[in-house]
Amino acid sequence: MATTGVISKTDDETRTYTASQARQKFADLLDEVASSGRVIVKRRKKTVAMVDAEWLEQLERRVAESEADKAERARKHLEKNGGKDLEEFEKEVGLT
Repeated sequence: MATTGVISKTDDETRTYTASQARQKFADLLDEVASSGRVIVKRRKKTVAMVDAEWLEQLERRVAESEADKAERARKHLEKNGGKDLEEFEKEVGLT
């Protein structure tokens, strides 16, 4: 894989591109993410993006777990306290 356009590389294999380089060499940037897992994009020396495949997978997993936990809590609440069907709720809040 070519590293042309990479402006820096840290010890943990994170590579940094300028925004202009990232735009011009987007395919290379994606290859870097696929191989090393992380790429930083900077504009005017300020970090404007981080692409990290492993971090994204972890975030997606945590969000899915959180949503599953919320759904389970809601189900238990309904079992314990009873629930209303949509028509009953709409009448209660004045939607019908």
